[in-house]
Amino acid sequence: PDFPEKVLKSASPSLSEYEKAKLAAATRRFDLAIKGFSKLVSDPTTLKTRQLEWDQSLKYALAIAVRYQQSPEAALKIVNEALSLKELPSFMKTYITAWKGDIEQWKKEQDSEKKKKPESYLKAAQGLIARAEKAKAYPADHSGDVLYLRATAVLHDLLSMDPKGSHAARAMLMAGSAYETLGYPGVWSLNESYYEACILTAPHTKIAESCFDRYSHSIYLGYTGSAGLSVPENVNRHLIQLRKTAHRK
Repeated sequence: PDFPEKVLKSASPSLSEYEKAKLAAATRRFDLAIKGFSKLVSDPTTLKTRQLEWDQSLKYALAIAVRYQQSPEAALKIVNEALSLKELPSFMKTYITAWKGDIEQWKKEQDSEKKKKPESYLKAAQGLIARAEKAKAYPADHSGDVLYLRATAVLHDLLSMDPKGSHAARAMLMAGSAYETLGYPGVWSLNESYYEACILTAPHTKIAESCFDRYSHSIYLGYTGSAGLSVPENVNRHLIQLRKTAHRK
């Protein structure tokens, strides 16, 4: 849901433009959020002096435009603002140009998209993820981000329409995989939530085992540091219980 009405008192004047936009996104005032992030994306000074803030503003704005608004026009406006900056690093220009191509293709597809049954939603998401994986030249390549974001939007629609249907567990696995690949700010552990939901939705099945493998890999990665792997005891107990729930008897 979107909360367009004013739900909080005015943000403190001490907050930066980036912090105000993040606050708006966190409280689901998406129109206000995308306006703030877009302003930062079009600012060459932000790109030059606060590169991380600029990059995250771009990704926040794109996520809102694609996943929430589901608007290729809004997404195209954002990427064009980014591409207009002369000091845009070449590696960023490469993947943002790829986004532009995918958004323009999306505009052409809209009229032909008629998703009425759960099977058609799942098929559409599978196609988008396959194209996104093909677009990546290396594991950390962000060229397929628009396609992954579109896939998450389709999967959210499917799960909203049929949350306990026969396709729910697979949709959760695909959503978790997409969020893990995107790694966007604000959704750092969302992939783990979807993997766990997948296990609980379809226990003792092959797909639950796949979700557990992805979940445990993410957990171990999160608790691996310079000193090696150190998983807290309570987290390890939860893993053991999830493994019993996931694996076929």
